[in-house]
Amino acid sequence: MNVFLDFRDLWLGITSNNDHSLADRFAYVAWSIWHNRNALRLKTPCIPYKKIYAGMQDRVKEFHSAKSSTKLANHDSMVQPIISEPTHWKPPRNPFCKINFDGALFQDQKMASIGVVIRNPGGHVIGALSDRIFLPATVDEVEALACRKAISFALDLGVENVVLEGDSKIIIQALNADSSCASSYGHIIEDIRVLALDFASICFSHVKRREYCC
Repeated sequence: MNVFLDFRDLWLGITSNNDHSLADRFAYVAWSIWHNRNALRLKTPCIPYKKIYAGMQDRVKEFHSAKSSTKLANHDSMVQPIISEPTHWKPPRNPFCKINFDGALFQDQKMASIGVVIRNPGGHVIGALSDRIFLPATVDEVEALACRKAISFALDLGVENVVLEGDSKIIIQALNADSSCASSYGHIIEDIRVLALDFASICFSHVKRREYCC
């Protein structure tokens, strides 16, 4: 029986396992628990805990089915805005990696939480992180900070071609806009744009948050 010292040690153990799908299964279960904690606190629809494992199995099957039917294609544009709203998560086209980011508020603790998951063209998780920050003024600012954290994390991993995917339509539209952002989080948007120049190719995509019913 393996004993892990902390979450980082646990993650290293998972990613070094010969079962390559273990990281995908773990990421979904961990995200589901995190999502439920936020949903219960905010009194919004959540996943029944007893259905998390079955849901994970369905999503993994769904992912592999989508991956097998995905056609590989070249991407000629260095920076190409993409705004789409797929119902289910889809693997990125080769040679892209897909970065999913999200933020959550904890008003009672005056804190916010940031989550990031990065998958390669094969759909395997190559990096994941979560972080807590002091509570910003708005939800949009939390999402902007989560996006900046995600893009910085991808650069640290040495990823060169990325699709940055988030459920904040406001933030994605701000990143795809030709003009500067005059909002309170405008400086964060500009930071992201500067960081984006370090990638060989990058695009920003909006997706709807999947809705769960108890």
